Amino acid sequence: MEMTMETPRPRKTDLAAEVEQATVMAELMRGEAPVSGAPLEEERCVPLIILP
Repeated sequence: MEMTMETPRPRKTDLAAEVEQATVMAELMRGEAPVSGAPLEEERCVPLIILP
């Protein structure tokens, strides 16, 4: 059970990254995209647009 608590740690980073990318995409669609949004992250978010 202790191992299970350490596993989410690295996974949490991926989840946080996905959430951040989704947020950036939402901001881009609203036209409030900050300069911090890297093109690589934008490309990675493209598939998210297909869902909605």
